[in-house]
Amino acid sequence: MDINVSKKVLKALSMRDERAFEIVLEEYRRLVYGIIYKMIFDKQKAEDLMVDVFQIVWDKCEQIDYNTGNFHSWIITITYNIVKNYFREKKTKENYDILPYDDEAFDVCDDANSILDSILFHDLKKILSEEEYTIIVCKVVFNNTFAFISEKINVPETSVRRYYENARCKVKRYLKGNKDEKR
Repeated sequence: MDINVSKKVLKALSMRDERAFEIVLEEYRRLVYGIIYKMIFDKQKAEDLMVDVFQIVWDKCEQIDYNTGNFHSWIITITYNIVKNYFREKKTKENYDILPYDDEAFDVCDDANSILDSILFHDLKKILSEEEYTIIVCKVVFNNTFAFISEKINVPETSVRRYYENARCKVKRYLKGNKDEKR
């Protein structure tokens, strides 16, 4: 999905221009909804959380630095934080299966939050297949079990584990490549 919101629109949004907000809403609505739906698998709740994302965008629009070009990352980060907060509030066995962090969960990073610092989620989308992306985010960010993920995305648990391992290897190679480039 190629989203292109001009600096002019972002500048207007940073000054609370309602028309600019409508443009941003129209451009990002599908992306934000898609991210949320892939994480929670509930259409109505995804719509509700999407409204929350855009409410935060409006509430914090003065903070937008339209010169840096980081708006895309900013709105995606808000989206993931909204979903994370949703799962924190809904800690039931049915909807959020919590496991203690261990090496199996993700040995590339020290903890699930450091993946947010290491790779922006839109970078993950570039290097992973759709299935791998969904599984890695469910497993790493939300600590879902393979069985829970399997049930939610309707894929056999062995396939979920295979997708996860493939994704983990791709992310490791990506991180290693980025580390070598910085030296």
